[in-house]
Parts: sequence; structure tokens; C-alpha cells
Amino acid sequence: MWWNPTRADFISSSGAVVDGIGKLSCTRYSELEEMKKKLEERIAVYRADKLNPNKVLVVLERDLFHASIRIGQLKTTFTQMVFCVTKF
Repeated sequence: MWWNPTRADFISSSGAVVDGIGKLSCTRYSELEEMKKKLEERIAVYRADKLNPNKVLVVLERDLFHASIRIGQLKTTFTQMVFCVTKF
């Protein structure tokens, strides 16, 4: 599940007002989305067995969702993108 993004994973935006911003490559983002789906399935199975799910799990699930949206939608610097992938 862990990998350190490289400059090759970062697609710079052309014609942007600010130089140096961009997004994670579509290929890498798709890989993260696949991992996210698998984690969501595991969480659903866990929740189905529990009447009162662990509150930490609820927070982590929400953070996973937010990190995924941020990585897929927001243009950032390379350093910020690496941080977002790490948070994911």
C-alpha cells in the first residue's frame, strides 16, 4: 500500500497562473482509488459485524475520503501532493 511518489508521478499544469502546480498522474490516482475501494469494502464488512463501530475507524474513513478527493481534484505543488498521498 505504500509508495513514495516521484516527479514522474506528478503532472504539471500547463498555462497555470502559478508555475509548479499540478496533480498526481491518472495511473497512480487510479491505483489509489482501487485501494480505497478495497478498504471501503473491508470497513463495510467490519461495520456489518458491529452494532457500535469504533469511532476512530469512522474518523479514519472520513479522512481517507477527504484525502482521495484532494488528490484527485486539487492542483497542488509536488511537495503538497506527496504529503496528500502520505496522508491517504
